[in-house]
Amino acid sequence: TCPAFTAGGMKHRTNGPDGLGELWDRFVPRMGEVPHQLETDEAYGLMDNFELDAAGATVAFDYLACVPVAEVGELLEGMESWVVPEGRYAALTVKFTELMGGFKHLMNTWLPDSGYVYNYDLPEMEYYPPAFDPGDPDTTVEILMPVKEKTG
Repeated sequence: TCPAFTAGGMKHRTNGPDGLGELWDRFVPRMGEVPHQLETDEAYGLMDNFELDAAGATVAFDYLACVPVAEVGELLEGMESWVVPEGRYAALTVKFTELMGGFKHLMNTWLPDSGYVYNYDLPEMEYYPPAFDPGDPDTTVEILMPVKEKTG
């Protein structure tokens, strides 16, 4: 279970990873400008508001490059805050260079046999710990996929 928290950052609507690198390139220099930021050196990539096609495949979603904050407050132009409710997540730590493969493994290999289903009521998350270094090929990130127990 992941506890509830609030995050502030910059949003991008996308249909996949395209544009997310550019979003982080815009956000990282402004990270220190986020009001009420917690002193954690942590960052998140939050994914929510999924639009699905008739077959259940993702068509588009919102991605928030963000940091945890103590409270929702006034944010600077181009920034917004999200409140992430407490919830159950499947967690997988992967090398940053293997991030997309980690998402595919959770969704296509782990989830079908897990006794859980994807929970669209919670955001999916990438957790970037304080030691994260995008220049280090061995740096890791944690994928947090929202799940709920299968019923029926």
